[in-house]
Parts: sequence; structure tokens; C-alpha cells
Amino acid sequence: MTEAMKDQASVLREMVKASGRRARVIAVTGGKGGVGKTILPVNLAMACAQLGKRSLVIDADLGLANTDIVLDVASASNLSHVVKGTREMQDVVVKTKWGIDLIPGASGLGEMAALPKSDLLRLAEGFRTLEASQDLIFFDTGAGIGPGVLTFALAAHQMILVTTAEPTAVTDAYATLKLLLQQGFRGKCSLVVNMAGSLAEAAQCARGVGKVATQFLKFKVDWLGYLLRDPVVSLAVKRRQPFLSLFPKSCAAEGVRMLASRLLAGRTEDDDGTAPGFIHRLVKVLGG
Repeated sequence: MTEAMKDQASVLREMVKASGRRARVIAVTGGKGGVGKTILPVNLAMACAQLGKRSLVIDADLGLANTDIVLDVASASNLSHVVKGTREMQDVVVKTKWGIDLIPGASGLGEMAALPKSDLLRLAEGFRTLEASQDLIFFDTGAGIGPGVLTFALAAHQMILVTTAEPTAVTDAYATLKLLLQQGFRGKCSLVVNMAGSLAEAAQCARGVGKVATQFLKFKVDWLGYLLRDPVVSLAVKRRQPFLSLFPKSCAAEGVRMLASRLLAGRTEDDDGTAPGFIHRLVKVLGG
């Protein structure tokens, strides 16, 4: 082991020792683009905030970030500045008018999508400072199974796997889960069926995913719930507002409030404080 590697491992171990209060960290991912992976964490975080939880969304789609657009946020700083060492993590947190905090991603910076461990280490150190100020931290990961998705999903306490009922979306969601399990994911996985035509369609999709995961992966996938196909979602995106705020009485808003209630009512193995926390897991993923 080189001196640089020894120094990095030492820093990682110290970070684990120093980590105190734990926010609940949730990675929202989906194998296929276009399943609503960005819109869901924004509105879900807002619904949780309305239930009294301090909520932060981190746009971890490091290369094609757009959460700031959905929230109509203009910020000169984002995660790339933390990686480069020109900003501290707390300096890039944006207090939005929707009652949630946001850390914008680095849209258009292709090199951010494949960060070396040294840069991810700098991010990990910044994330540690956030745990004491938030109850829930939602990572909006990129689509697919790139290194950024794997890193944040593997370290999270809980993963929300988003899919639609379309066969291609279901296949990609299953492939994402399979790879994460192969890489060592042992957290809680909750499925959300988005843009469903009906409860029956969503339930059939959820049963199918759960059955193949149990049969072939020997892993239990919980069904968190579903959102019906609702035209107000695209309208809200065009107006750069969360649909929960713009259309609070819509089917989509009702559905995301139900998801938030179920999310907060559910527990993970980390809730009792005895299991390894997010920083510990992230350090392990990074090889510390």
C-alpha cells in the first residue's frame, strides 16, 4: 500500500469515528431513464417536510443533473465545487421556497459521472457534516448502473427503486437491483410503481418484481406504493414547481403523501442506532 493510500484509509477511518447523529439516507434510483426518478424524490421530500421532517435532496446525478430545474433554483455552486475543494458542503446547500433543502448536481460536467476515489472521499467528508442538520437525506441518483449510482445506493440505509409497468423499465429495475446485490447491498429496498394506469396494474407489477427478486435473487423487495398517471406532473415540471405545491389536490399529490406516510412509518435496520450508518457504509464502499 502506497503512502497516499494509507493516508486515505486513515482519513476514512477517522470520519467513521467522528460521525455522530445519523440522518436517514435514502437513495432513489431506477434502471431506466424517464420513470420519474427525479420528480419523485423532490415531491416525496416535500411531503415528508410537511409531516415535520427536515428533508434534503442531493442531486447525485453527477453529469446530467436537473433537480434544480424542477425546483426553479438558480445556484452558482454545486457538488462539483465541493469535489474541487473550492466550496464546503454546507456552502452549496440551497434553502428552497418549498420547505426543503437542495444540493444541486453538476449538470454538463461529464467527468463528474466517473469520480475517482479521492474525489468521492472529499464528498463523503462533506456528507458527514449534513447528518446532524437533517432528518432525511434523499439522493437523486443517475439512471443506469454507473459508478455514482452504485456508490450512493450501496451506502444508503434504504433504496427506493422506481419503475413503471412497462416491461423494459421493469427489466432495467431488476438488473439494477441484481447488480447492487452482487456489489454487496444489504439495505432495505422499497419499490415504487410510477405512472400506473390503475391500482391493479401497479399491484401486478409489484408482485412480479417481488416474485422474481425472491425466487432468483433471494431478496425481499417491499412495495412502498404507486403513483397513478397524472397530467399535472408534466405541467408542474414545465412550470418548474413540485406538483405537490402546484396541484395539492391532484391524484399525484395524494399518492406522494401516501408514500411519505408509509416511508416514515416504516423502519430500517439502522433506526435503532446499532447498525453501521451511512458514513460507515460509504467508507466501506470507498475501500476504507
